[in-house]
Amino acid sequence: MNKLTQAEFDAMERDELGFLHIPPETDCSDVDVNGAKKVVFGDCCTLGNHCTLGDGCTLGDGCKLGNHCTLGYCCTLGDGCTLGDGCTLGEFCDIRATFEGGNVKNGLFFTVGNIGSEHRTAYFYIDEDGALFVRAGCWFSGIDDFKARVRDIHGGTLYETQYMAACRYAEAVLPEMLKEEDAHATR
Repeated sequence: MNKLTQAEFDAMERDELGFLHIPPETDCSDVDVNGAKKVVFGDCCTLGNHCTLGDGCTLGDGCKLGNHCTLGYCCTLGDGCTLGDGCTLGEFCDIRATFEGGNVKNGLFFTVGNIGSEHRTAYFYIDEDGALFVRAGCWFSGIDDFKARVRDIHGGTLYETQYMAACRYAEAVLPEMLKEEDAHATR
């Protein structure tokens, strides 16, 4: 793997559309990208801890990001990318990843904040086969088991209404997101 130096990164020229292209299998862990926008990292690149990528960046298949990295608005992650702990993603990032210790394979997700009796963030996932899952606090299950648990614990309360509305939204939106992502990937 080629290790890119800061001087080499700084000397790179952008293409006619303004993109920087990092060759595949490049170790960028010592490069401070300073929130650089419109950077395309080839397959299997490595970025270090606490890196910040600006808007419109693309990571090729199999790239690795260190802990506490930040990706800007409209970034794209290729298949098999690995995100370290504490990474954050900007709005409209295009992500197909494996979540929840491998229980959600090649999936997508969205979050709903300030929900339920604990005012927590709930995570709604769809995997590559269209199965829906929910993470709320320490609870993780398929969406049907989650709805049954909500009815048992919060039946007849505002919290049941909140969780069930979020589940209906997930059931309506996540399959469409998956179709859109699949259509985008085949272009």
